[in-house]
Amino acid sequence: MVNALYAAGVLCTVLAGVALAVQTGTNATLAAVAGSRPFSAVVSFAVGTAACAVYFAVDCLALRHAPPTAPGIAAAPWWSWAGGLLGAYYVVVVIIFAQALGAGTLVSVFVTAQLATSVALDLAGLAGFSRRAVSWPRLLGVGLMVAGVVLVTRWPGALLAPSELQLRGASVSGESRRTLLAPSAVQLAGGGGSSSGGARGAAQLLTRAAPPPVPHFMGANAYWMPSSAAAGDTGAVDSVLDGLQRLGLTVVRTWAFGDGFPAAPGEYDEAQARRRRRRGSAGGRGLDYVVAGAARRGLRVVLALGNFWPAYVGPERWLAWAEGSAEGKTVADFYASGRAAALFEAHMRSVTARVSTVSGVALRDEPAVMGYDILNEPRCPGCDARGIAARDAWLRRMVEALRAAAPGQLIFSGTEGYFAPGDPRAAYNPGAGGQCEGEHWSQEVAYADVATVHIYYRRARPMGQQLESLAHLGWSKPGFDAYAAFLAAKLRLYDDDARAAGKELVIEEVVFAIVGAALVAAKQRGGNLRGALIWNAAHPGQPDVGGYNVDVTRPPSAGAAASLGARLRGGGGGGGGGSGPRPSPRPSPSPQFGRRLAQLVVTPGDDVLDAFRRGPAREACAAAAAGSWALAPDARGGGPDVGALRAAVAGVDVVDVIAQVTRALAA
Repeated sequence: MVNALYAAGVLCTVLAGVALAVQTGTNATLAAVAGSRPFSAVVSFAVGTAACAVYFAVDCLALRHAPPTAPGIAAAPWWSWAGGLLGAYYVVVVIIFAQALGAGTLVSVFVTAQLATSVALDLAGLAGFSRRAVSWPRLLGVGLMVAGVVLVTRWPGALLAPSELQLRGASVSGESRRTLLAPSAVQLAGGGGSSSGGARGAAQLLTRAAPPPVPHFMGANAYWMPSSAAAGDTGAVDSVLDGLQRLGLTVVRTWAFGDGFPAAPGEYDEAQARRRRRRGSAGGRGLDYVVAGAARRGLRVVLALGNFWPAYVGPERWLAWAEGSAEGKTVADFYASGRAAALFEAHMRSVTARVSTVSGVALRDEPAVMGYDILNEPRCPGCDARGIAARDAWLRRMVEALRAAAPGQLIFSGTEGYFAPGDPRAAYNPGAGGQCEGEHWSQEVAYADVATVHIYYRRARPMGQQLESLAHLGWSKPGFDAYAAFLAAKLRLYDDDARAAGKELVIEEVVFAIVGAALVAAKQRGGNLRGALIWNAAHPGQPDVGGYNVDVTRPPSAGAAASLGARLRGGGGGGGGGSGPRPSPRPSPSPQFGRRLAQLVVTPGDDVLDAFRRGPAREACAAAAAGSWALAPDARGGGPDVGALRAAVAGVDVVDVIAQVTRALAA
């Protein structure tokens, strides 16, 4: 007959094992949501201490058991007081590694190590246990546990997401664009070798091995391709992918979200884009087609999983799904919502675990997928300290979740490169309002694997709230030469910050050809600037939103490219010699130069900071900052020889300049 006390003990032990496995997830979740691992550990022990205090009180007062005596406490060996420390070590390990290992791997390793240690303690009679002989059945039991760990860790299973269970079928002139892409003598300050072996963020080291280094590359954005492919226009997608391959562009960035993708939390409508085609909306099959097409051509893909802007599943949609409504709320509420964060985490798991209908390979296992942006341009405009803290905690949580979902692929920060108030680098913002965008790039560069910036130059035209048109201060748009000097200084700063953080730097959105020059120089000098992606690779029939389209279906002209290369070697590099054009005079900084640069904080005309995106708050912040902001002195002059570059690219098509840059990178 089974002893009742023994049976109760077995049952309670089983429940304790269940509780231990659940505790693994609760502690890790609290750490991710709160944005602090130590906080989760403290809460775990504080709650545990309170529960034990209640147990102690019940034991002494209700059950009438004698409390401990002072002589008994004094007689306890020193090592008997270490239990709490060992328990704290366990809790901290769980909090740090739970998401990376998963509950099955973590608990199986823990229990197996616990069993093996317990058998050893029995044999040696240590830690207060009586000595027990080790028999072959006991050793066999430990061996079977080790085999169980191997099975659990070798086949961990796919990360499941709700979608897997519920899956339903200011324009820039051509000359300016060419000039800013041409290889030149733009020099990045400082030396230094590749950052691939540099120190990584502590969180990254704790969750996985260092990511692979980013090769030097030039690529293109083509956000619209999954939409077109899902709508049946695969010919346009193929023509652009062929054009990218022909020009030597090796990376393409596109959207992995859109109308119907998701249509609701956990519901991904494969055919949504076929029924309601919108610029940029994505369907699952369209995404599969684009990734597979890129892979066939030897191209790598960067996928943006979400967007700060309303197109086409913006933060307000996630907030409404999570909280029932986004009415009267702002993007700061989105970042602070634990429910919205959980939904977005599930979305990231769903997309990365998606098995392609073309290749049969999950995106997280697809070699052609270089990595992901969690959110395109994750701003918090005009946010106070509490809003900024919520945004930062959200980003850290999403980085950890994405690392667990796709551990072999890179995470790009998706940020634009603004510096926060109080940061000395705020003097390198493109205007006083840059510090009001809710970024602090100098710190955020440590979050992800790859640091990113987005760089634009725009002609003066009405741009809504994004232009800081403070006429009473005499601000005006700077000329192109002045902007080129500012850009050169800022590229040096970005490269220095990336190097200090041990990160590679990628310019994710750019229409400037001077960036191509900086990219070539970075490769030659071993700088951390690794890549740049033009905005936007297009075909002849595509609407040109913002004037940034580059028709990559046109083949480069061999004669023009050769002529361009000869002219650049002859004198386009910034100074001297040969029969090339004479350098143009440097722009002379004026007292109002910093004020004129203030109008550079702009985004395309269809990207408006509405009330949800805290446009009024951002505008008020910019106006308040205007009186004290001034441009950094070293960004007011010098820089590349724009006159020589203009002469070098005169009459040359932009695709010829792109081909010249990619040739230089491949050399």
